[in-house]
Amino acid sequence: MTKDKQKEKELPTVEEILRGTSHALTIFKSDASDSLEFFFKRGKPYLKCYASGKDRPAKPEEIVRQLYLRMLMDDYGYPAERIAIEKPVQFGSAVQRVLRTALFCPL
Repeated sequence: MTKDKQKEKELPTVEEILRGTSHALTIFKSDASDSLEFFFKRGKPYLKCYASGKDRPAKPEEIVRQLYLRMLMDDYGYPAERIAIEKPVQFGSAVQRVLRTALFCPL
């Protein structure tokens, strides 16, 4: 898809992305989703991760994660350095699973 066609194609809203899912935004401030900025990448909607700055696909789970990250960082004051996204967890010599979001606290 060319850049001109992407501009013609309208970016989806949070409500459109979440339609048909069980994700609800009732625990977040009413205007929280307004802060999410969407853009097209390879013809699909993406957003910028609030903690890492990486481009993430704008899927329902990612929208909820980004709203949680904003809440942790803006409302509770956690710095981005203490938050890990998609962190592999190693047990012995093998990576067993990936933590979707991890919050590290000082000892």
